[in-house]
Amino acid sequence: MIHRIFISSKLTSGLEKKDKKALGSSIDKFLKNCQSQLSQEPPSGILLMYNQHALFCIESSQEIIMLVMLEIITNLSSIVSESKVLSFTENVPLACSSMDGPMSRYLLGHLNRNMKLVTLYHR
Repeated sequence: MIHRIFISSKLTSGLEKKDKKALGSSIDKFLKNCQSQLSQEPPSGILLMYNQHALFCIESSQEIIMLVMLEIITNLSSIVSESKVLSFTENVPLACSSMDGPMSRYLLGHLNRNMKLVTLYHR
């Protein structure tokens, strides 16, 4: 079963561009590691970075989503804080689960110069 979660986090003040890239790389490596260890459907997602906030959207199994949440709370606490789950959707229909779908196109179509889109991992 594929689930989708949106998590909002506050970025530590004074983060430089290289720190934001490191955050994206860290999540990307973490998701790839989770997939190889759990031998499940590969996770996919995007990470939107604003000046002071980050928005994570992850589609994966419940186990990987729980691991991502723990990673954000524990190992990324020096970069992000005040993380909140904005939405959690269980059992996303397969036709709606790809990040190439309407949700992804909507997000890409509404980005402005204050946002930075980082593709995490795509199945």
